[in-house]
Amino acid sequence: MCGFPYRIDEILSGLFQRRAPGQRAGNIIGPCDPPFFILHKLAWILIVQPRRSDFALEFMQPRAGFLRFNDLISFAVKLYIPGEKESGATMKSNTWQFRPKRFACGTAFCLLVLFTGQVLAQDSKRIRIGYSALSLSFLPHLFARDAGVFQKHRLSVELIQMAGPIQVAALAAGEIDFGAAVSPALFAAVRGLPMRGVMIAVNTPLFYIVSEPGTKRIEDLLGKKIAVDTVGALQYIAAKAIFKKKGVNPDRISYIQTGSVSNSVAALNSGAVNGALLSIPNNVIMTQKGFNQLASTVEAGINFPPAGLTVHANKLQKDSAQIKRMIEAMLDALALIETDKRAVTGYIQRQWKLSPQLAEETERLARPTFVATGKMSFEDVQEFLDTAYENGQIQQKASSRQVMDYGPLDEVLKTRRAK
Repeated sequence: MCGFPYRIDEILSGLFQRRAPGQRAGNIIGPCDPPFFILHKLAWILIVQPRRSDFALEFMQPRAGFLRFNDLISFAVKLYIPGEKESGATMKSNTWQFRPKRFACGTAFCLLVLFTGQVLAQDSKRIRIGYSALSLSFLPHLFARDAGVFQKHRLSVELIQMAGPIQVAALAAGEIDFGAAVSPALFAAVRGLPMRGVMIAVNTPLFYIVSEPGTKRIEDLLGKKIAVDTVGALQYIAAKAIFKKKGVNPDRISYIQTGSVSNSVAALNSGAVNGALLSIPNNVIMTQKGFNQLASTVEAGINFPPAGLTVHANKLQKDSAQIKRMIEAMLDALALIETDKRAVTGYIQRQWKLSPQLAEETERLARPTFVATGKMSFEDVQEFLDTAYENGQIQQKASSRQVMDYGPLDEVLKTRRAK
């Protein structure tokens, strides 16, 4: 959709009409006219003539959804016509005076309007991304926003914290443009909703089972309450996988849904639960307070995709350009995270309010989980889906190639390799 409110095809169709020998260059341009005159005449047609011709007023009618340039046009008329008054006679007498300085200003303005309207319209659109929690899994998204990576790509991004199921509902309703949590969207896609994953930013969820001070062994949590952010989501699956790997029957654990990691921390602090599945740096903070870390996804060898970019399937056809711009920005953020350890450590320290030593340790633990290429193998995604099916999170088996679409990512990676 073009952001310019004039009918350019009609203007240009009458711009280069052939004129008879000796005809004065009043309203048309000949093929032999010099370039500066062509530009001057184009500016005349777009800026001055619409104010003198009822027919040309059609070109000045803004359409719904387009930028409004009427006030700017009035300003440009003053550049072309010094001392313009309401009198048509005065306007006519000044029109044919060629003033180089005013010509340059007016023509520059005209070209700016012609070629930047669409860019301005696109860049002014705010892009809304849902993410689940203030977790290291979403560090690429948070860092891209706060380090100016999105702004560098002329993307106006708003990150909105919401639980995974709410992200899916908001994505389906068009209330957000992207989801940062991968698993809820993939599960929705398996159930038949038009959701697709287009990028994986983190391939391993850094989850840790942390228990109350009196519980020293993981088997002591049998029959106890364990806090997870959302029953049926990634934390829940990871918790059950950890218990299974450790030889504890995961079905004998009572899982309490809290809505977010911060709520799980509060529940564990208050004694409302006996343990919680926490992400870094929350696990380190809680162990410093005397709570016990009993197991982790890394130790259990669990490789599930917690974060990336997910979209409504229709967006792949209707707005693939925005998807590719967002992927490009996210890849730049991942590259910056990989190369600038000092900046990332400082960001973690400020964002999570950690000591310098704890921030450095957190960065060290998180670094191996980031996916520089934005792509997780279809085989690893398939393993995740199979585990979800075994745990009852999805009711039917599904192919990873049906829920992941790496088409836009592959195009971006191909372009980046060519540079």
